Amino acid sequence: MSVLLHVCCGPCASSVVERLLEENHEVTLFYYNPNTFPYEEHDERLYNVEKLAKHFKVNVISPIETEEDWNKEHKKWLETIEGLEQEPEGGKRCEVCYKFRLEATAKYAKENGFDKFATTLGMGPMKPIDKINNAGLELAKKYGIKFINENFRKKDGHNRSIVLSRKIKLYRQTYCGCEFSMENQL
Repeated sequence: MSVLLHVCCGPCASSVVERLLEENHEVTLFYYNPNTFPYEEHDERLYNVEKLAKHFKVNVISPIETEEDWNKEHKKWLETIEGLEQEPEGGKRCEVCYKFRLEATAKYAKENGFDKFATTLGMGPMKPIDKINNAGLELAKKYGIKFINENFRKKDGHNRSIVLSRKIKLYRQTYCGCEFSMENQL
């Protein structure tokens, strides 16, 4: 079964890719994160996703290839979360952001013949896995494609991601991604 896996970063994706491959899925990584700010951070995370892909010998698709692409997509993302900028980390802004990125993934998966889609967005121990997976299930229904409704943190997934990230020497960021989550870290 072919799976389009939305990845937010290399570390979160590491153990998920390993698990899906062990389950005999054909995995393609989908790096669509126009929320990630600034562009240099977006680019650094993409570089590390590509590094992870080489390690596991899987493909990466990134609809955002240039800074111009990023500017255009980041503007769409800002318009989508407008009015939610002051929400706390993990609040309504994040829910809208998860759905925004998952919708792009579900749509791409359906249009390009993938059997299923999944996401690494719930890998962080503070991420609301139920809200993320519910958004995935809703979009699966909307686009007529299967969603892997799984908590990849289970079966020691989070700890395994730390081990793999060190082994592969992946960059571990200090904030979720957007300028608003960056402000929370300062």
